[in-house]
Amino acid sequence: MRKDGSVGLSSQHFEHAFEGNDLWHTFLQSLRNITFVGAGGRQDHLAAHLLAAVLTLPNNTAASCSRHSAALGAHCAAVRSPMFTPHDAYGYMTLPSFALSFAKILTLANVLSAGADVLFLDCDQVLFKNPLPYLLERDMDVQLTGGGCFAREDDKPDPGFPSNDINIGFVYLRAVPMAIRAMTDWLHIVVHRARRGSPTMDQPAFHIMFEDLLADGLMPKYITGTILRSELFPQYCNGPCGCNTKGKKLGQKGNAERRDKASGMCRTEAVRNWYNFHVPCSGDLNKKAQILVDFVAMYDKAIGPVGSRSDPMHVVGGPLPPSQPPPAAVTKGRALAGLASEGAAGADSAGSWSRRSRLGL
Repeated sequence: MRKDGSVGLSSQHFEHAFEGNDLWHTFLQSLRNITFVGAGGRQDHLAAHLLAAVLTLPNNTAASCSRHSAALGAHCAAVRSPMFTPHDAYGYMTLPSFALSFAKILTLANVLSAGADVLFLDCDQVLFKNPLPYLLERDMDVQLTGGGCFAREDDKPDPGFPSNDINIGFVYLRAVPMAIRAMTDWLHIVVHRARRGSPTMDQPAFHIMFEDLLADGLMPKYITGTILRSELFPQYCNGPCGCNTKGKKLGQKGNAERRDKASGMCRTEAVRNWYNFHVPCSGDLNKKAQILVDFVAMYDKAIGPVGSRSDPMHVVGGPLPPSQPPPAAVTKGRALAGLASEGAAGADSAGSWSRRSRLGL
């Protein structure tokens, strides 16, 4: 949290993860390229509101993160634990990856309890358009990406939320009281299972947590949720170019989007609609970085620069530019504040955005 009380983008990485690959830079550069009208009418961008929480050993610093992030406007802070040992593989279900689960949940709980909404982003993805107007327009408390390719509606609460088909690498949470209760339940599940010798990762525990809220009759009365459309928030796991649900009925499984054999490009119609592209199941950090760099180049060639197709967004608290009608983010009366992110070397890395009432970005 900054000295002025605003909450910014926050990201978690193991300290040595900033060396030797372009994953962090590619993620951060995509945020830098998404601009909007900030408080007071100034030009602003998403990366300026990123706080990278660096997972490192006791007595270590976030110096490497700062060297790699300051030029793009992001800030870094150390999160210290003896679990975050250097030079390990940090593979799935290792001790550092379990420690990351605790750190992720605590990060989200801290931001929500400060009165800020959170958009959490794994950083093994790039953003092509500003997702905030889209998310705010949906006016729901929990919005996240699915794990599979299915035809979905995301403009009203999902009565079956959440299904097993989720991916918490892109999660929007509003700071409603039940969301804060949900974070404490989520943390309890992870801690309780670890203590009894059957630890679970954050994503399975997330599903269990919302199942408990449903069983207790708390959803959708006190908290609403939906899974975002697969074709707008695609993942590499679903196909080389994400997911195609054209012609599918609600709930039906879609098809993998393939690259054109001659050009090596994804369909322009599909690419134009992307808000992001996430690569959670595509190898190590260097491989992920290579894929994302390729996607950015393809988007630039087929559509234009990252951020060029974003919907207008103006932060409450500053004057509107001349002759510009108020966009949705203003007419809903919400004050936007910042972003937060979280991640891990060898596993997932992450980021998130937050909106704090009464404070501007």
